[in-house]
Amino acid sequence: MKAAGTRIHFFVIALTLVLVNWRATTPDIVRVRTDGIDPVAALEMAVAVGLGATLLLLLRRAGLLRNYVHAWRKQPLLVLFSAFALLSLVWSVSPLASLYKWTMFALATLVGSYLGFRLSARGLLEVLFWYGAFVMILSAAMSLIVPPAGRMFPPIDNAWRGIFWHKNHLGTLVALLSLVYLYRLADNLHHNRAIMVIDGLFYLSSILIVWLSRSATGFLVLLAGTSLSALAFVWQRARSRLRWHHYGLALALGVGALVSLAFHLETLLAMLGKETTLTGRIPMWQSVLSGFSSQRPVLGYGMGAFWNSLPNRLAVQQAAGWGWPVAIGDNGWLDVLLSLGGAGLGVFLVLLLAMVMHSVARMRQGRGFADSLPLVFLLSACLANVAFSLFFEIESGVWLILIACLFLRSSRDEAP
Repeated sequence: MKAAGTRIHFFVIALTLVLVNWRATTPDIVRVRTDGIDPVAALEMAVAVGLGATLLLLLRRAGLLRNYVHAWRKQPLLVLFSAFALLSLVWSVSPLASLYKWTMFALATLVGSYLGFRLSARGLLEVLFWYGAFVMILSAAMSLIVPPAGRMFPPIDNAWRGIFWHKNHLGTLVALLSLVYLYRLADNLHHNRAIMVIDGLFYLSSILIVWLSRSATGFLVLLAGTSLSALAFVWQRARSRLRWHHYGLALALGVGALVSLAFHLETLLAMLGKETTLTGRIPMWQSVLSGFSSQRPVLGYGMGAFWNSLPNRLAVQQAAGWGWPVAIGDNGWLDVLLSLGGAGLGVFLVLLLAMVMHSVARMRQGRGFADSLPLVFLLSACLANVAFSLFFEIESGVWLILIACLFLRSSRDEAP
């Protein structure tokens, strides 16, 4: 890639990461106007179209456009889900909001697939390193230097939220990005000790930020991601010596751990300062499912349209008995159901299952520890979306990374 092309390449990636995240950086999530043309949203969509066109032009100039299209042909479920989400504009209760949400989703999907198609696993880790460093350093600076802007407002005082609208967003996203530093550290285990030190410091900093965010979701994702990474590392080193009974024993231990966790869930939540209602989430979910999702069970309200409506947020507040309007579903799966109904959620679940199978095959066929990153990140992201919404309701950065992992080549396909 020539110097000018390289600069454009990184400019597009950097601007995309800002664009798909910026609406999650305000104390009250910026909504899209539905009573007319929203000038800010229109500008964002115009920039998104320009970024997408620029990437396609870069691929064409590099003579890779045909190969890129071929890579997309191997992902029919992703194409189907994207088309279904676009079609939801037809029945959306807020077509303008849905158009905006789909445009940001499409940009994240396009850029994610471009990253996976163009970069090696090491190259993707480099991009994510700088993404994580930007989020962590700027969030720490805001929380320390300008506490009113970087910390939570009443009644959750002093918990860090950094550049984001809520502590759970900062804690959960940093917990997911901590995987980047673990994998870079392992990748340089016998190569570059200076990079190992840097990644070790960033990983420790991620633990500290998750702790200061006081996000139980972030803490659980951090614990799960680290544990899965450790298991993947051990598996990669011992895979040639493992037999079926070893896998059977590991499965039994895993099931036992889950059963034990279920029996001691209340104790664990109490240690994290949480209740068995998950801070009121479970009653709210019940209210949404029985009173709102049931009204449009098949097709939903349109992509991103339900929570964009203030009357809907106030109605959920009243039904759930909350003291403030509900901002989002605090559950990525529920928000997909509200947006696209049971039909869309079904396609989405099949797509995620295919992504899991693809990630498992990649890990088995690969040559190194980095080949397990797509599976570990995917499983960690799925866990994160149980108690927060990080697919594409308020941001699409995590989705972008998932798509990049889906299109990423195995180390066996890369030059030694």
